[in-house]
Amino acid sequence: LVVRSVGTVDALEKELGCWTDVIGLEEGLLNHVGIAHTRWATHGEPSVRNAHPHCSDRDREFVVVHNGIITNHLALKEMLVARGFVGKEEFESDTDSEVVAKLLRYLYHTVEENGSRPSFPRLVMHLMHALEGAFSFAIRSSWYPGEFIACKR
Repeated sequence: LVVRSVGTVDALEKELGCWTDVIGLEEGLLNHVGIAHTRWATHGEPSVRNAHPHCSDRDREFVVVHNGIITNHLALKEMLVARGFVGKEEFESDTDSEVVAKLLRYLYHTVEENGSRPSFPRLVMHLMHALEGAFSFAIRSSWYPGEFIACKR
């Protein structure tokens, strides 16, 4: 479940309340973590389109909340498009954060260690080596159920 809104965490909680009856939140979810984030826009205006979390794709293979700035986000975006991994139209926001989610998905599908996919911590290490700037992340993935990663540089 991904719910996004503009404003404070209280505004997000109010938006989430609108979903309670629709998805049966009063009965609970089978998740072990929730992430709320307010942002001060460094890229893109404050809007639902630019609100966190950002997803790697429609299936939400990777979901990222980000604080900070990715100084090489445009070069990474161009690389993902040039390699045909994602179309320009698949970028839904004006943020540097969305590049992180899409790059994680790219790395998951292309990086192998000893003939298999890397562990979640190792995958995030590959991500961190590709990024420039000062930032922190909270990351979830459907490929790594029951795992949650927080990291910073």
